[in-house]
Amino acid sequence: MPAACGAKSQLRLIDAFSGIEEPIDEQDVVLALLAWADTMKYQNPEKMAGLYHPEALFVGTIAEDIADSTEGNVNYFHEFYRGKRNLTVAFDAAHIRLLGDDVATAGGRYSICFDEGNERVVVPARFSFVYVRDEQGDMKITQHHSSANPKIGPSRQPLPALVAQI
Repeated sequence: MPAACGAKSQLRLIDAFSGIEEPIDEQDVVLALLAWADTMKYQNPEKMAGLYHPEALFVGTIAEDIADSTEGNVNYFHEFYRGKRNLTVAFDAAHIRLLGDDVATAGGRYSICFDEGNERVVVPARFSFVYVRDEQGDMKITQHHSSANPKIGPSRQPLPALVAQI
């Protein structure tokens, strides 16, 4: 079942960031996923692109093309955010794999929720991210693939009249 819009994420950060001297652990990946979801709601393409490695391979949910540069990522998010309001991401499941001291993967399901026109839209989606830790110790997405769940598809609910007038 897709995650509910506005619901708390199923992912939890247990302790603070472990620091750059330690290998990547599951908490580092959870923190990076939560930062990605939190940054999405600000609808700032440049800020989102800052979460990615400069040469990240990016296959986005609505992308026709594959991006492999910061400019491509910024362009993707400009297009993705167009016409959307009150955007949120709710993770339903994440499977984390640690592949070395500075590389990890995360894949699973989330719902992208937003207002469009006079409707609240929920798009259940699947994702796969590859993370690397950069020279500054920051977690960066170096590969991103996401797609709408073909079995469920988006749902649309009319917004209450008062909200639709805002």
